Amino acid sequence: TYELPFGERKPFFSHGKMASVFGNWQLSGGTTLQTGQPYTVKLAGSASNNSGSGNNLSERPNVLGDPNLPASQRVPLDFFDTAMFAVPAAGTFGDAGRNIVTGPGSFNTNLSLMKGLRFGKDQMRRLDISLRTTNVFNHPNFSGLDVSYPSNTFGRVASTASMRVLNLNLRFNF
Repeated sequence: TYELPFGERKPFFSHGKMASVFGNWQLSGGTTLQTGQPYTVKLAGSASNNSGSGNNLSERPNVLGDPNLPASQRVPLDFFDTAMFAVPAAGTFGDAGRNIVTGPGSFNTNLSLMKGLRFGKDQMRRLDISLRTTNVFNHPNFSGLDVSYPSNTFGRVASTASMRVLNLNLRFNF
């Protein structure tokens, strides 16, 4: 929490109406940066059916190279290189390892701006005003990947987290 330098006993707007309007404000916030969670690509349906159990997503495809794209090439409809996977030959199991695809990371900044106003003849009543913002920069945070090979949505991002949200709170203490 940071007290803004305005109001009584502060360097700026320390007297008069400007002190009452701009004084006693506090700013707080936090930023979260997270790398993406790892995903394991699995065969969908009975593409190979080497285990004899059919559609249980227990088998993996063959991997032909590194499926992770550079960050500048990742887009929601093609988040990793889907051409790096192939159905294994009949009678063999795929060689794709566990957790070889890195999912989308997240970047989130939250801020709060707060002020307490005292009033009444004894200054015992107080009105607290706060403006709270989540995801202040409105950065899209993607989540989930379709890692079922082969499917029409293979390699696509499944959803996004909530975008910017503003909350204005008033609290009267008496």
